[in-house]
Amino acid sequence: MGVEELLVQVLREQVAEHPKSGRRMTWVYGSLHELLLESGRFFTPAELPDSVGRLPARSCYANAFAVATVRRELTYVEGYAVWEAVAGNLLHIHHAWCVDAQGVVVDPTWPTPGLAYLGLPIGPQVGAPRLGPGLIEEMEMLYPVLEAGLPAGALVDVGRPVAQESVG
Repeated sequence: MGVEELLVQVLREQVAEHPKSGRRMTWVYGSLHELLLESGRFFTPAELPDSVGRLPARSCYANAFAVATVRRELTYVEGYAVWEAVAGNLLHIHHAWCVDAQGVVVDPTWPTPGLAYLGLPIGPQVGAPRLGPGLIEEMEMLYPVLEAGLPAGALVDVGRPVAQESVG
């Protein structure tokens, strides 16, 4: 099983462990995990291009937003990325990065490329954070999307959709 498939499996397990309940029964998506499985895209990991400088660690949302603001050909993305930690352990982490028109990752934050990237390529009309947490971590931004769904045109058509047979 590849890293992308493992990430899908982790997200599916989260959906199964936290089913819709209470007021969330009427929501379009019961969780961020469900939103990513149904609307997220996979992107191709790559080394950071020489034309983009490395930015400070632990500031991925602001870093990706800054790069996408300067480099208009890039799209801002939020979601999960998988990174290899010590002793080969894989970490799946909330993260933000940019992608080019071919879905190739431009990650100005991590010192080496992640092993897999699954996220929401957010269009400029939706906006992105200038500082601090992004859509996926800011409940005031996330809950309306989970409740009502993504607005029309919210996502840029880039990357590879999660195969529906993977979602189950």
